[in-house]
Amino acid sequence: MAGRGIRTILLVTLVALGSAWPAEAQEAGSEAASESASESASASESASEADAASESASETEADELSEPGPALDLGDEPDPGRAPDPAPAEGLQPGEHPPLPTEPPPVPVPDLDAERESFWGLPRWHIAGVVDLGFLFLRPKFYFAYGTPHETFIALEVDPLISGQGVGAYGGLRGQIPWGSLRVGARYFFTFTRSFLFAMDQFDHLQVRDRSGPPSRYLSLEAQLDLNVPIGPLNIVSEITGTYVTLVEDGLFAFEESLHVILDPPWVWSAMLGLRVRFGDAEEFYIQPSGEVVHLVERNEVVVRVGLRAGVRMWEDLEVRLLAMPAIISPDSLGAAGGDTFLLGIHWRWATDPFDAPSSEEPSEAILGP
Repeated sequence: MAGRGIRTILLVTLVALGSAWPAEAQEAGSEAASESASESASASESASEADAASESASETEADELSEPGPALDLGDEPDPGRAPDPAPAEGLQPGEHPPLPTEPPPVPVPDLDAERESFWGLPRWHIAGVVDLGFLFLRPKFYFAYGTPHETFIALEVDPLISGQGVGAYGGLRGQIPWGSLRVGARYFFTFTRSFLFAMDQFDHLQVRDRSGPPSRYLSLEAQLDLNVPIGPLNIVSEITGTYVTLVEDGLFAFEESLHVILDPPWVWSAMLGLRVRFGDAEEFYIQPSGEVVHLVERNEVVVRVGLRAGVRMWEDLEVRLLAMPAIISPDSLGAAGGDTFLLGIHWRWATDPFDAPSSEEPSEAILGP
C-alpha cells in the first residue's frame, strides 16, 4: 500500500509538472514573437525615415545647385597682375551684360547743300574774283572783302572794263548774302569806236558807229539790287538798277555800254525778272526764262527784252553760261548792239586761302591728342 501511494504521488507530481511546462514555454514564445514583431516594425519605421531623409537631402541639393551661390572670397588683397573689373553700366547688376542692339545704327546721308555751302570755307579777309570769258568779251571782277567768299561778305569791288569798243573801270562797295546782293559805285568808260550823238527821235546801228561827233567818254553812278530766292527746285531772280550818267554835254546823247541803250542823260533805270528752274542729280543744270524793262527817263521811252539764260555747273567754282536777251521793243533799231543777242562763255570764281578740309584718311588731332 505504501509503495502504491508513493507511486501515485510521483505520478501526480509528474503530471502536474508536465501541464505547467508548456504554458511557460508558450508565454516565452509569445513574448519572443511579440518582441520580434516590434523589432520588425521598428526596422520598417527606421527604413521609411531613412528614405524620407534621403529624398529631403536630394531636394535640398537640387535647390542649392539651381540657385547661384555667393562668390568665393579670395581675400581682400587684389591680384597685382590683373586689371580691375569695369564698373557695371547704370541700371545693371554686377555680372549682368547690357542688351545687344536689335537694329543696326543708321547710315549717315551726305548733305549736298551743306557740302556746297562749305566749299569756300570760313569767314575771313580775302581777295576773290569772278571772270566771265567768251567770244570777244572779257569781264573780270575783283573783291577785297571780309566774309565767306562768294556767299556772305562785304567788299570793295574793282572791275576793269575791256571790250572791242573801249576800256574803263568800275569801283564801289558790295554787300552779299546767299539770296541777294547790293552794290553802289561809279563806272568810267572811254570808247574807241563811238562818239556822242546829236539829239534825234530814233537811231539805227549805223548812227551808233558814227565817230563824227565828240569822243564818247562818260561817268555813270550806279546802284544795283540783286535777288535770288530759292523756292523748292525754282529760284526767283530779279535785278533792279538805277544809273545817273554825267560828263556829257547838254543836247548830246550817249550810248550806255552796260545797258546797251541810247539815253538822254542823266537818268535811266532797269528791272529784270526771271524764273530759274534747276534740275539734275545735284541740280547742276538750270534754265531761266527772263524779261527786262529799261526806262529812258528823259526820252520817255522804254526798251523791252525777253530771252533765256542757261548754265551748267561743271565744278563748284566753274560754270558754262548761255545768255540770249534780244530787244523786242525799242525806239531805236540797234540790231545786235541793242542787247545781249547771244553770249556763250565760262563763269569762273576764285578766292585766296581756300578752305582745306582734313582728309578722312588722316587721323585728326582730336583723336590722337596734341
